[in-house]
Amino acid sequence: MNRRLVIILLILAPFFLFGFISALMKRAVLMDRLAILEKEKTEVETSNEGLRSVIKYFSLRANLEREARANLNLAKPGEVLVIFVTPTPVAILSPEPEGGIFQRLFDWIRR
Repeated sequence: MNRRLVIILLILAPFFLFGFISALMKRAVLMDRLAILEKEKTEVETSNEGLRSVIKYFSLRANLEREARANLNLAKPGEVLVIFVTPTPVAILSPEPEGGIFQRLFDWIRR
C-alpha cells in the first residue's frame, strides 16, 4: 500500500510542480499588470482633478466671458472690437551686381 502511494505521488509530483510554477509565473505577470494599472489610475485621477478645476473655473460666467473675449474676439453689443495686426516682415532681396554671377566669378579670379 505504501509503495503504491509513493509511486502515485512520484508520478503526480511533476504535474503539481508544473502547476505551482506556472501559477507563480502568472501571479508575477498579474502583479506587474496591477502596478501598471495603479500608475495609470493615479495619472487619470490627477488629470480628472485638473479637469474638475477647469470646469469649476468656467462655471463662473465672468471667467467664461473673459476667455471668450480673449480667444474668440467677441464683443458686447455696442462695443467696437479693435484687433491689432502686426505686419509680417517682408524679405528684401539685394539686387544682383552688374554682370551677374559670372562677373563676380571673374572679379574673384582676378584678385
